[in-house]
Amino acid sequence: DGCSSICKVETVQSQDTCLYAKSATATSENPLGSLAAYATGAPDSPSAGECVNWGGYGYSWTPADFTIKANLTLTYDKPIKVTNVTIFGDYAPCWDMAWLKNSQTGQSIVLFAGANDTCTLTAYTDAGFTADTITIESCGWAWTSTDAVRICGSSSNGTNPVCGNGKVESGEQCDDGNTINTDY
Repeated sequence: DGCSSICKVETVQSQDTCLYAKSATATSENPLGSLAAYATGAPDSPSAGECVNWGGYGYSWTPADFTIKANLTLTYDKPIKVTNVTIFGDYAPCWDMAWLKNSQTGQSIVLFAGANDTCTLTAYTDAGFTADTITIESCGWAWTSTDAVRICGSSSNGTNPVCGNGKVESGEQCDDGNTINTDY
């Protein structure tokens, strides 16, 4: 049994993508309304990007006490090869360190180390590390209100068929497990 249709050898293409976190946890959070969950999704604070005035409760994560170091861990829908990470501050940000992690392999890398109080901080990588989690650490001497964290990079879009894998995928009429066109 063979395929009589022409089967083109294709590889799964990559596409540029940016993701905002779908969930978050923290080692400390302000229980009055500055919870880790408020750092998920796109930036939404009324003072996003200015970092001079606080957006108020319900918009960003802050530690319970600005004098302690605290970690915010964010997870994303899917792993991507990360090229850059942007942390959107809300008020008095100071991030001391950030790690990217691949939850499937357990591997992690340091994204940056050393205090940075940039309101909207973008850190770049060489795009060789696939991650679906980031942990950022506050400096321990500022409120470090964090509105959102976006990761950007490339991911497989999974829509192109792979000829010769023995699976009939979208766009293929058949796939007999090899890459010879119109064989029987």
